[in-house]
Amino acid sequence: MYIESIKKIIVGYLNNLKTTQVLSGTVESINPLAIRISKELVIPSELISGELKRFIIKSWQVGMKLNLIRNEGGQEFVILEEITNIPSISVGTITAVNPLVMEIGEGPLKLVEERIIGNQKANYNKIEDIGKKVRLLKNSASLHFYILEEVIEDAS
Repeated sequence: MYIESIKKIIVGYLNNLKTTQVLSGTVESINPLAIRISKELVIPSELISGELKRFIIKSWQVGMKLNLIRNEGGQEFVILEEITNIPSISVGTITAVNPLVMEIGEGPLKLVEERIIGNQKANYNKIEDIGKKVRLLKNSASLHFYILEEVIEDAS
């Protein structure tokens, strides 16, 4: 009888224990930042940490998918990466300059200047650059996009 009671207590404790775990979530709001993990659970900005948090606030959109680590205890969530179907090499369209802004894909994903890197970046700062297409290399680890080259469309 006592052994069964102890087993129930241990099982209950283990079921409620918040161990470290990788989770997927969706950006629910940007300001303040909130990420939905499930129907019942929305993570507030105060519990979210990591280098990528500032990119979400500056350039990501509501509805974007993320992978996070829930730290042991469930009181801290670290953003690992954006879940995206954007290939490693893709084409972006310049939609604004000073600051530089690009769009990629059908979504479209909006890239702000902080996510665009490379020596070529300085070449795109004139109003006539709006509408130009550039080939981009995505760095999955840092979520930066490196400008490889301008895409010249064949006129034939």
